[in-house]
Amino acid sequence: MRIDQILINGFGKFDKKEIEFDKGFNIVYGTNESGKSTIQAFIKAMLYYPDKKEEKKYLPWGRKEFGAVNIITYTLDNGQTYRVEKNFNRKTASVYTAEPYQEVTALFPVKKGNVLF
Repeated sequence: MRIDQILINGFGKFDKKEIEFDKGFNIVYGTNESGKSTIQAFIKAMLYYPDKKEEKKYLPWGRKEFGAVNIITYTLDNGQTYRVEKNFNRKTASVYTAEPYQEVTALFPVKKGNVLF
């Protein structure tokens, strides 16, 4: 799996932050407190679900809730590209394929209210 892009709308210190990753090896670097761990936590939260402790830790600075829609786009080894849109406030996730662009959320199992993709 290769992560292609993330769009962070209200997670920790980030708001409306878009990061595109290149094919191959990527390094996220920066000074202390620049957001490297927040980016890592965001990716984990997008692929899984944050527990209550993580959720509280990464609430957007100066706000009481997360941004409405956060996005991660990734490509599997077989070439299929998926886009996941999550609303952490409503605890909802939608999954789309890129080619053809269509919602496929219903194809994935749900466990304890969470979409497993």
